[in-house]
Amino acid sequence: MNNQEFKQYLINKRYKSKTVETRLRDVQLFFDWLKLQNINPAEVSYADLLAYVKFCRSRGNKLTTLKQKMKSVQLFYAFLVSQKQIPLNPCDDIKLRKGTKNIPSNILSIEELEELYEKIPADSPISKRNKVILSLMIYQGLETGAIRKLRQEDVKLEQGKLYVPPTKRGNSRTLDLKINQILLLQNYITNIRPYLLSQRLDKTELLFFSNGTGTQLTSVFNNLVKRLKSINPKVTGVKQIRVSVIVHWLSIYSLREVQYLAGHRYVSSTEHYCIDNLKNLQEQINNLHPLK
Repeated sequence: MNNQEFKQYLINKRYKSKTVETRLRDVQLFFDWLKLQNINPAEVSYADLLAYVKFCRSRGNKLTTLKQKMKSVQLFYAFLVSQKQIPLNPCDDIKLRKGTKNIPSNILSIEELEELYEKIPADSPISKRNKVILSLMIYQGLETGAIRKLRQEDVKLEQGKLYVPPTKRGNSRTLDLKINQILLLQNYITNIRPYLLSQRLDKTELLFFSNGTGTQLTSVFNNLVKRLKSINPKVTGVKQIRVSVIVHWLSIYSLREVQYLAGHRYVSSTEHYCIDNLKNLQEQINNLHPLK
C-alpha cells in the first residue's frame, strides 16, 4: 500500500489529521489480514470482504467499529478507482446493519442438492413433471410464485434459455438452461405435459398444473417436499432449496449478478443471504457444481 498517496487523497478529501491516521491504521489492518489469507488486494471479492467482517466480529468489534473500519477500506478502494488501478469499488455494496434478517442455518450443500435431483423418482408422468420442477428450483433457483406463472412459451429450448415472468415480489429475468435440463424439458413439453393436460378437467396455457382446476400447485409442492424428505431428512421445504441455491451463488458470483439471477428487486434482499459462513461455502465448489 502506498501510504503517502492514500494519505494525500484523504487530506484532499478534507479529513482531519486524526481521522486520516485512523483510516490509515484501519487499512493497514485490512492489508495485514489479506496477507495472511494470501489474497491480492486488487482482486478482493465481496465474499472476501464478508470474511473480513466476520474476522473483525470474532475479535469483538462492535457495529460502530465495523462501520468505521469498512468505511476506511471503502475509501482506500475509492482511491484506487480514482487512480484507475481498479474499475470498480468492491465495497460499494457492503452495508452493515444491526438486526439483519436471519437466514436459516440448515443450508443444503451442493452435494445434497445434486443428490436430491439424481435420486428423486421419475417413473411416472407426475414424478417426471416433479423432477422438471425440482430442476428449476436447483439450477435456476426459482421461487414457487415464478414456477406457478411459467408458460410453455417461456421455455426457449433452441436458445437454451428460460424466461422467468415477474411476480408480485420478483423481477423478470432470462436464465440459461443446463444441458441436462434441455432434454428433460423437451420430453416434458412433447410427451408428459400433453398427457397430464388430457387428464385435467379444463385446459390451461401454464407450463405446470395440478390435476384439478387450481393454479397454485400447493399439493404439487407438498408432495414434492415429501419425496425429497424421504431422500434427505434435512429437507424442510421448497424455500430452503431456494435459500441454499442463493447462498451458493453468492460464493461464486458478485452481489449484483446474484440479485439478477434471484430476481430480487432490491440489492438489500440479496444481502440478507450473506450469512457468516459464506466464505466457507467456497470450499464446496468443484467441477460437479450443479449451478455452474
